[in-house]
Amino acid sequence: MLSLYVVIEVNPGRSMKLRDLLGDSGTILVQEKSAAKELVMWDCLAARVVSISGRNYMTGGPLPFSPEMSRDFLYCYEDYVESHTEGEFSKTHELPPSDAIVAAVFLGG
Repeated sequence: MLSLYVVIEVNPGRSMKLRDLLGDSGTILVQEKSAAKELVMWDCLAARVVSISGRNYMTGGPLPFSPEMSRDFLYCYEDYVESHTEGEFSKTHELPPSDAIVAAVFLGG
């Protein structure tokens, strides 16, 4: 799932533990060799994480975010969700999957 994560723990060159900032999935352990060499605790990143045979992997490269950019993104994300879950819109439309919301916020939609 494409989301915004914060790095909680790093096992350099092997794996890292991430906390999803957009969902309620808690923390996940991701098997990632190259990013786990460069990222450090408290780094923020946008990434797509998939689960294969009970293990989590990133697809493609992570997109690092500064803490300020992460905060601004979260404000935009919350505004988008709020504006699309109130009033008449919510009665006639379903909220898109989080991947689509993340893309809309990135692209300014």
